[in-house]
Amino acid sequence: MLKILALVCLMSTSAFALRVAGLKPWAGTAEYVSMGALDAQKEVFSGRADVALVRTPMKTPKGAGKALFYPVSVFPVVVAYNLPVDLTLTLEEVCDVFSGRILEWSSLRPDLPRLPIFSVVRLEPNSASWVLSQTCMGINARFKKIGMKSNWQAESTLKVKTLQEQQKAMGQTGTFSIFVPENLPEGLRTAKLKSWDLDLGPENLGYGYAANPEEEPFAGPFQPLPPVNEVQVYPLRGVVWAMVMQEQAYRNRSKEQARELRDLLYSLSITAGPGQALMPQEWVKVPRLYYNGKPFW
Repeated sequence: MLKILALVCLMSTSAFALRVAGLKPWAGTAEYVSMGALDAQKEVFSGRADVALVRTPMKTPKGAGKALFYPVSVFPVVVAYNLPVDLTLTLEEVCDVFSGRILEWSSLRPDLPRLPIFSVVRLEPNSASWVLSQTCMGINARFKKIGMKSNWQAESTLKVKTLQEQQKAMGQTGTFSIFVPENLPEGLRTAKLKSWDLDLGPENLGYGYAANPEEEPFAGPFQPLPPVNEVQVYPLRGVVWAMVMQEQAYRNRSKEQARELRDLLYSLSITAGPGQALMPQEWVKVPRLYYNGKPFW
């Protein structure tokens, strides 16, 4: 019944220009401004945006009010390298490279050249590092000590600050790094990753992560993704989060605006974005927001 009500709302004409910061929304008609995850969430805290669409979440600053994170989509992270060979890797091998356990290409495969692997890590917080950190935490002892971070350094050979520096560094032969697909530099190869006995590319992306749909709000972004548990799941994947304020009666916002926001979140979670996978549809619920301390649907 709740889904039917939400669909009726989605069919109505929006009377408000909702503003989305961060990633470009793939559903709805909201205004959009592109910016990094941290800045996008600050826009919501300040009241300049209604929702932040982000791959890398941040903790709510003290005194900012309660923020909710709704999972709305799933995205892949690719392993890129600069070497004229085709590679299929396990997650264990990927984690071993970034932890400094594997330092030469010939240690990966005997037929590869005896060249150092220049693993490249970006020091500014980013979603690809966040996903790899969550994944390697469960299968690599060194990553367990590092902890779950979106800007871990591990034992990598090359450490750069920005995405542009990371992309430039990948021009060197023998480099090895991770990207979300739209940031992948031209000319680089990407490794196929093993999930069970399959060699999978990002086109095989499925959801394959855990959350508790009975909990309001969802358990949140500060938990590691579990190991791959379904054959069709692409091994490196993360969640796109829609971050909003739980209490919508702030900065002169009307209840009608809050309803429009609720409908936008629902629309995002039932629509597949470009290069992304749908949320498990049995988990999709009409978001519960609050207005003057009372929940509404």
